[in-house]
Amino acid sequence: MTDRTPEQEKTLEYIREKEKEGKVSFMTIEGLYSCKLEDFIKQPADGVLYDLNRDKATTLTIMPELRWINDYAVAVVINYLMSLIKNPK
Repeated sequence: MTDRTPEQEKTLEYIREKEKEGKVSFMTIEGLYSCKLEDFIKQPADGVLYDLNRDKATTLTIMPELRWINDYAVAVVINYLMSLIKNPK
């Protein structure tokens, strides 16, 4: 069992559904956002890291609220990039 709230479960379900659609979900200043992984990785690395709150400046701060969403997005993006490396289009 998990200690997730119903809201967390709903959000996780949404994120997993978007992942099945080839999208990555992450928190922005305006809330939860999803976009195609294919489009997301077209931006420079600094942009990817910034969007995922993993740029150097941001990682020096502690942001416990909803951080797990962006951590999950990091895993999704890394897995996608690894698949491109192994199977280039």
